Amino acid sequence: MKAKVIATAAVLATAAAATADSVEMRFIDSGPSRVLTVEVDGEQSRLRVGQLNHEILSRSGPTAPRVGLLTTYCVDVTEWVTRQSETYHVSDLTDAPVVAGSDGMSQEAADAIGRLYAHADGRQFESDRNFSAAFQLAIWEVVADFDGSTDGLDVDDGEFRAWGLNSGTRNHLVSLLDVAGDDSLRVNRRLRALTNDGAQDQIFEVVIPLPTTGAMAAVGLAGAGLMARRRR
Repeated sequence: MKAKVIATAAVLATAAAATADSVEMRFIDSGPSRVLTVEVDGEQSRLRVGQLNHEILSRSGPTAPRVGLLTTYCVDVTEWVTRQSETYHVSDLTDAPVVAGSDGMSQEAADAIGRLYAHADGRQFESDRNFSAAFQLAIWEVVADFDGSTDGLDVDDGEFRAWGLNSGTRNHLVSLLDVAGDDSLRVNRRLRALTNDGAQDQIFEVVIPLPTTGAMAAVGLAGAGLMARRRR
């Protein structure tokens, strides 16, 4: 019972820390991407769609991304990135996007994005412009139109729409939307959002540090002590 109490306390402490974690961040430039026309709630925009490069200037808390360059994809298309340094908070995906009239995305949408990241396995950060554009479009489509069924995952209809896709981008997008809607596939659970009330919210993956030698030794000693008590 004591072990359960300690484990529960650790989980609660981690959750509390995550809500307080933050970074100072600014937009640098776009990575591999395509210029496309998108529509949200009837409003059309001509956008560069794909990877976004940011600079983390400072961080607070264990789940915040490290200082330096961070490449992301965004969860909302109604706000803009900013080259000014702004404070972003580490939030659960379901608490993003932070925009007027939104309570964030559904758990189904968050899980679908987790499947996209697990499936891509880093490919979304490589130099293929068609794949990068398709990956960002898939995220926007999931946030806007996914209700747990693949029937609504289509950028030709719904609340989110896109035009000007070449065959390479469209082929990748079709495959990615199939992945997003397949609840039998693995979900990346380490994804979080960097949210700011007024600037575009971004997705990143929490890096779990490897235990230090001292920490591993402490775990070993704790295990040895537990075995000794059991023998007594």
